Amino acid sequence: MADWLQVLVDFLTLLAAVAAALYAKKMLDVENARDVEREKWTRAEQARHIAAWPACTYDANGEPDSWGVIISNNSEHVAYKFSLEYQSKMFGTVGLELKLLPPGNYYQSYSRDGKYPGWGFTENVDISSPRVGAITKSDKFCVEDIRFTDSSGAQWRRSTQGGLEECTPAVPA
Repeated sequence: MADWLQVLVDFLTLLAAVAAALYAKKMLDVENARDVEREKWTRAEQARHIAAWPACTYDANGEPDSWGVIISNNSEHVAYKFSLEYQSKMFGTVGLELKLLPPGNYYQSYSRDGKYPGWGFTENVDISSPRVGAITKSDKFCVEDIRFTDSSGAQWRRSTQGGLEECTPAVPA
């Protein structure tokens, strides 16, 4: 009888050890998944702080006097090879490329008129100023396909809906 009792105790001990090992493996998998998510979050830190949206500036009478985009880099680092596509019913689709985008908020106007048609100079802007307004309720203006390289060399794309994804760099030929 004692032998059977010992076998039963040994079997239950073995089951407890297997259950503990399975639970430890499950917890390790959970921690590894958290580490992967934390790494993705950390890697995208700068990219999450870069965005652009359609905007206009207003004259002294409160009338729109230029159309363009606000480009915002609220990170602490310069972004490189910034590009976007600006779509408007007035101008069609127009691409914009900046070699670098320092931290800050900028207004970039676009015009077909005047002495120098096309994109104007990039201006520092206070986005809370009444002189500048985001265009949020119109389907006539849209910023699409924002792309840039962050300060660590990772390439990113932000969609029209705001989704952010890391892009794999093109393989050189």
